[in-house]
Amino acid sequence: IASTDSEAARDQEYRRLKGEIEEAMRNTDYAKRELRMPGTAGLRLKGALKYLLRMARGK
Repeated sequence: IASTDSEAARDQEYRRLKGEIEEAMRNTDYAKRELRMPGTAGLRLKGALKYLLRMARGK
């Protein structure tokens, strides 16, 4: 992080980074829940793979 004397700029950067950290924590928690339910995770993965394969064939 670049050093700055402006308190407003520091606060804005702090809030931005804090938001990124909170989002990463939420995503990690979501992934852990998916791993605890392998049936659901498998279905979602299968759906995502089908979508990606359809996109690849369309090009």
